[in-house]
Amino acid sequence: MKAGKKRRQKVNYEQLVVDTVAPYSREKLHVFLNFPDVAVTDQSHWAVLLIADAIMDTHMMEMFDRCGIVKGKVLGFQWKLISRQIGHCSCFRTAGLAAKRCISHQKASTDSATGSEADFCGDHLLLITVFGATGQQGGPVARALLSSGFAVRAVTRNPDSEKSLSLKQAGAELVKGDLEDRSTIDEAVKGAYGVFLVTDYFGILHRLGDDNRAEAEEIAQGKAVVDASARAGVKHVVYSGLPGAKDVIGHRVPHLDGKAVVEKYLGEAGVPYTSVHYPAYYDNFGSYFKAQPQPDGTYAITLPMNGPMYTIAVDDGGPVVASVFSNPGEFLGKKIGIAGDRKTVDEYAAIISKVTGKTVKYNQVPVEVFASFPFPGADDLAYMFEFFASGNHNQDQTLTKRLNPNVLSFEEWAGRNKDKF
Repeated sequence: MKAGKKRRQKVNYEQLVVDTVAPYSREKLHVFLNFPDVAVTDQSHWAVLLIADAIMDTHMMEMFDRCGIVKGKVLGFQWKLISRQIGHCSCFRTAGLAAKRCISHQKASTDSATGSEADFCGDHLLLITVFGATGQQGGPVARALLSSGFAVRAVTRNPDSEKSLSLKQAGAELVKGDLEDRSTIDEAVKGAYGVFLVTDYFGILHRLGDDNRAEAEEIAQGKAVVDASARAGVKHVVYSGLPGAKDVIGHRVPHLDGKAVVEKYLGEAGVPYTSVHYPAYYDNFGSYFKAQPQPDGTYAITLPMNGPMYTIAVDDGGPVVASVFSNPGEFLGKKIGIAGDRKTVDEYAAIISKVTGKTVKYNQVPVEVFASFPFPGADDLAYMFEFFASGNHNQDQTLTKRLNPNVLSFEEWAGRNKDKF
């Protein structure tokens, strides 16, 4: 051997596979693989085989028996990283199992003449259908999912809108659909691994003009998506839900109570789900809660809120939802409350004063007074604040920060959005 030339170290591929196996629970397999008619144990074997194939770029059938499940752990790499190392669809036949697609290739076409496995090659990313993809919640969710390596099917009323085209440019598939048109829902969720569902109570209220009808329609929309997801075999629905208020404060809050009904229906329907409870948005201080000019030159935020209130930048909810989809073993069957900040309205007003140079004060009014204001939904919002003040919600700032380390405080957000005030 020539001086200075190092001998290439022999790679123990079996040990390399073992070393890459990460501490994921078995339930998390469904994030990476879609083998519905194979037992979880067999899926774990397949996962190890796929890792071996990614590392060695060859089909190592003997790895199936040699590696198996290592201490009940599975999948050392994020699937999206594995898939980028494989130049073809990693489908195999072994141990009497029929060949499977390595992931849900939703866009793959089948050659009717040959029916070859190669026809299943295509996008290796898990597909998430996002309802309301151009809305306040759905837009950030769609963008965060794309950034996290998911494929996104964006459901939009107008595929030619500026927001829709922006999502298309970012890599989303656009599908024309509308929760008001139930006939579009089945096609929107067909073949999807996951669904993000958000319903727009206040949009419905503005259209129908009656809170009873609006609540009933929101419930019907939510249930229609749940039913369609069940028919399509969707593996994970993330629902933008909210807790019910009537049993807590003794007064209807339609946009809370309706979502609680859908949340309960999700559980009863047996669809794997997580419910994410958003609090009030920071953005509302530039719209619904916007400080109004007073005769003395100051500005006042008029609300019936008593005590501190949880809030979040609506954009920051997107990465939270993406993290939930990435970690179903932790979040399936759970209801989680998210928040970026918690302050009294006086404190929110002080921050707005600081960043704008205006004098902004809090003008607290009784719930009954706010409920009488002449705009659609005033009663609903008034009693929402009473529910907020009751403390019967599940917001968790620590969890939110873990799921989205870049979540902003209200002061940080306000400093970047002075123009909204």
